[in-house]
Amino acid sequence: LAATVYQAGFISRVWGANDVTSWNKAVAAKANHIGTDKVNLHQDPWATTHNALGWPFGCIESWPCAGYQEAVDVVGAEVNSGDLWGGADSFFFASEASSAVATSTWTVAVNTPNSHVDAWAKGCLMVRESLAANARYFAVCRPADANKPRTQVRTSTGGATSAAEVDIVAADTVDQESVTFLRLTVRYDGKQTCAWGDGSQNGSTWKQIGTQCFSGLLAHQGLAASSHGSGPVKLLFGNVKKGSTLYRQAAFTQTAVGSGVSGTRLFDGVF
Repeated sequence: LAATVYQAGFISRVWGANDVTSWNKAVAAKANHIGTDKVNLHQDPWATTHNALGWPFGCIESWPCAGYQEAVDVVGAEVNSGDLWGGADSFFFASEASSAVATSTWTVAVNTPNSHVDAWAKGCLMVRESLAANARYFAVCRPADANKPRTQVRTSTGGATSAAEVDIVAADTVDQESVTFLRLTVRYDGKQTCAWGDGSQNGSTWKQIGTQCFSGLLAHQGLAASSHGSGPVKLLFGNVKKGSTLYRQAAFTQTAVGSGVSGTRLFDGVF
């Protein structure tokens, strides 16, 4: 039916393309919108429409879209690590260090796989005392699936990690796990470091998730990614900013923190 709809000049949507045969039939029939539950590129690479530059739509017939590219600023991180939790961490940290008496505000849209992925893999904004696995830290994180945004904090070196969660959006709107935007504010006054973590669905209306003050300086700030011991995971950090300054991967120092980190990659763009 989709082929007939296309020939008549209308737009079609098909659903249930949950295997490669059904998917290819829908593509061949020139269906415009293909409904599928298989939305993880790494698990089901056949269920894709993007080109090599990450442009999300495939072209029907001979439209010349191979060179199309989204006008986006994305820092991608791939990591194969343990967990960001407990008394010592295992994760990938893209950071910068500062000892200035200042207040910094980081914002980002964290994009996660949301399918066929460990639910407790995480993409975070973090401030950390050192690059040691058991260092004190504060982070605001988006889990990879099935969990709402959260703040995590370790208040003593080698101590336990605690977490806080709140509902960011109203009930009966979108799932809390779909909240994408994170904000981290860090203030160092020369004696203590205080941090605040917020979440947002639109990048403009924010709700505080958690806050914590630490004695002394927590100098390292940036992006944190962990895969929770489940194999490699890719997380995309969109429009990474400190204040109004846009950050790309070259601005960060890259560190594999802790044991169990067997693979890391930081890059600009979707791939």
